[in-house]
Amino acid sequence: MAVRASPDAPEILLSLDSEVLRRVCAHVGLHFSGLGAAGRALHRSGRINNRLQKKMLQLDIATAYIRHASVLLACAFIEEAFAALDLRQVGGVDLDEWTERLGQLGLSKPEEAELLFDLAVGAQGGWPHDATVEPSVTLKD
Repeated sequence: MAVRASPDAPEILLSLDSEVLRRVCAHVGLHFSGLGAAGRALHRSGRINNRLQKKMLQLDIATAYIRHASVLLACAFIEEAFAALDLRQVGGVDLDEWTERLGQLGLSKPEEAELLFDLAVGAQGGWPHDATVEPSVTLKD
């Protein structure tokens, strides 16, 4: 069974990112465009270890995805991933049909991102290994 993230997860991550970036900038007296850049600079100067630099970069990437999440971005990602893996069908549904249906849903709220992920890859223990895995949610017309 998949562990569900807190509905507050996007807000928590966004707050964490901005708070850490503000404090790091104030502490070193420099402006950084994001935590990824701050982590690289601090690591190069020997102030933080590689592990913390990676965590800062991961948080920076996660919050960038949250800030720019949209149905269009999700559909583009699904198309790119499925095309790269040569998956024309998942759960017996053609990729073009998935994209069209997801666009019709008009998902825009952060908590709906998990539904979008479940629809795309199924909730049966992760990424399906064949094209017969059924999605955890059935889309209705």
